[in-house]
Amino acid sequence: MRQWIYYGIFCLALITGVVVLLPFTTEEEGQVVNAFTSLPCEETVSTVECIAYYGKGNLTVRQKEEILLEIGESIGLHNDYTFYEEENTNGKVRVLAKQSDNYTVAIKMLTVEEEEVSHYLYVNIAIEDSASSAMYYKEKVKKAMEQFVEKPQVTVNLVGIIDGKCSDKKKEELVEQLLNETGSKLVIDGRDAGLYTVYGYTNKMEDCVTVNGEAVNINIAITYDEAANQSKIYLATPIIEVDY
Repeated sequence: MRQWIYYGIFCLALITGVVVLLPFTTEEEGQVVNAFTSLPCEETVSTVECIAYYGKGNLTVRQKEEILLEIGESIGLHNDYTFYEEENTNGKVRVLAKQSDNYTVAIKMLTVEEEEVSHYLYVNIAIEDSASSAMYYKEKVKKAMEQFVEKPQVTVNLVGIIDGKCSDKKKEELVEQLLNETGSKLVIDGRDAGLYTVYGYTNKMEDCVTVNGEAVNINIAITYDEAANQSKIYLATPIIEVDY
């Protein structure tokens, strides 16, 4: 019964545009969110993202839209969405999209026409100031994509903004705080003058990827925007999938 109540709340959030706080899927995912929300950020954006190979063969526009809509309905998207076509350097993209004041949803199918016609699926949900909902959305996206692809890799990217430039000492303190509070060990230290990023691993979380031959499932980065005089802190599982 509780599962259906939570699903109803989730659907209401996507339909009305009101983002609500949902329960964590696991205690470990709750640790990630709690670690992030403990940071002194002025504002935050959370994204849930999945990219997967769908298959080969010709599909009509209607068939593509039916696939996109099935994914959308599986995550609770039932009305006020739009379909449109766009093109990039790889091919044509059919898009199902919905936008509200504090979130956007984009579900896409990229069609690449080479010797054979291939299709790729992409899901992105971006939520402002609601990191605690991201892990729940992650599980909904994963289950929706499992209808079409095997073992989809879903990433959660949490981005926080701090006014001013963080000193090297402050960066080290923030990274150590995030590693400790997520129960992760440092695996790869990529801290240098140009790029500040580290990779960690915790055996309490199922998803992981391999970076330089090492298993990782926590990725932390800190950047500075000189024009805006803001520092950005990125915390992702398993790795950062947004530009930084």
